[in-house]
Amino acid sequence: MPVKNNHAFLLAYIICMALMMIFAFSWNTATLDGDSYMYAATARHVAATGQWLNIYDPSYDGQFYYHFPLVIWLTALLFKFFGTGLFTAKLLSMASALFAAVLIFYFGRRLKNIWVGFFAAWSFLLTNHVARLSRQCRMDLPVTFFIALAMFAFYLAQKGRRGYYLLFGLASCLAIFSKDIVGTAPLVIAVLYLLIRFRFKELFHPLFLAGCLIAVVPVLGWIFLEHKLYGSTLFEKWYAWNFKHVAFSPSFADRFDVPWYYYIRALLDKYWYFLPFALHGGYLAIKEEFKGGNNGWLIPVIWAVFFPFVFSFGAQKLHYFILPMYPASALLAGLSLNRLLSEGAKFKFAKAVKYIIIAMTLLMLCLPLKLYKPRFEEVFKMAPAINAALKQAGDHELMICRVDRGSAFFYLSTDNYRYFKDAPSLEQALSAPSLKARFIYLPDAEFRKIPEGLRRGLTILCRYKEHLFVTDSKAISARLP
Repeated sequence: MPVKNNHAFLLAYIICMALMMIFAFSWNTATLDGDSYMYAATARHVAATGQWLNIYDPSYDGQFYYHFPLVIWLTALLFKFFGTGLFTAKLLSMASALFAAVLIFYFGRRLKNIWVGFFAAWSFLLTNHVARLSRQCRMDLPVTFFIALAMFAFYLAQKGRRGYYLLFGLASCLAIFSKDIVGTAPLVIAVLYLLIRFRFKELFHPLFLAGCLIAVVPVLGWIFLEHKLYGSTLFEKWYAWNFKHVAFSPSFADRFDVPWYYYIRALLDKYWYFLPFALHGGYLAIKEEFKGGNNGWLIPVIWAVFFPFVFSFGAQKLHYFILPMYPASALLAGLSLNRLLSEGAKFKFAKAVKYIIIAMTLLMLCLPLKLYKPRFEEVFKMAPAINAALKQAGDHELMICRVDRGSAFFYLSTDNYRYFKDAPSLEQALSAPSLKARFIYLPDAEFRKIPEGLRRGLTILCRYKEHLFVTDSKAISARLP
């Protein structure tokens, strides 16, 4: 079997492995995290209303300014074409992870040989964050893919094909539109590489400058358009959240312990199994780079170091902030494994991967494995009953109290809602007369805080674990399934 002589076989292994690891169980319910539900609910609102600019975030009842809008736009388009659902909400991230693995395969192949590409893509797919975050509706995998695409285009431009500077600029633009400041990394890494390699003239090459303009002009144009059409102060809010907040506000997850070496600790905790290979590969890459010529191995070295180094200066540190470094560290690990394994061992390894993929696929198809952690399961379980009651009621008002807003607004079929932070504020609203049928979705503990006199006028329509759906309507009194 000519595996070692034909890249199609190795590429097929990588694609099959990616499909198994990324798409497996992606159809399972209640698997999105809190931020993912918030972004999915925002995209659902965009798809329903067609409000592509001045985007409204139903979870916070205000303007969506936390990130640039590309992921929201693309997810909204997916909802319009394929319908709103969990799988569709995850599709952009899953596709980004798949495309990134294929891109890494070809990047490694161009840098050295087909085995570097194979091992690099393989190690990327086995990285802790990739499989987990690819099954979320988040910006992390799309920005990782676009950064990898930008760096591959930059590498090809260094090999004399300077037209790729235009693709470098386009991919950088899409990275910025995906996740803000993080997306500017290719521009900085490119400049650092050219300075370290003393290629000062390349900084002023017309196509490189054109690529830089392609990267930033559309972003500035979008900011201007928002301001011109809506008088929006979006940029100021975005700057405060994505720069000042990250640079100066302590992380909510690590508020009492955010040392400067946080990312070193995170790598040792979550990347320990590939870190020795990446470090060895970094050493080999530097040796390769300075042997002479223009082989480009310094690009993944700078890229891999850039993210943990730069984010270490921020006050807010979260382990997934450095996700875009992993394609670079995968390339370095691929170089290391290519050096450490003999040709025969590489061939045997590739065959072993094939059999592992077959065995794992059969195992997951035949056994009722549950390799995921349910999140906000109560709203998913109750959504059919809630949506049926709201449809039956006609003119209504939905009150949501102390439950996750993102998941509620994603699953529930109404936009006519009010959110209450606690039982006293809900009590005040319930005390006021209303001509509409009122429905309340809340935890049982909050329901018990409502005064008994008000509770007597409420009917429990359905319950799941500790969450209730109740109404004050006399017309809808039957308990729903």
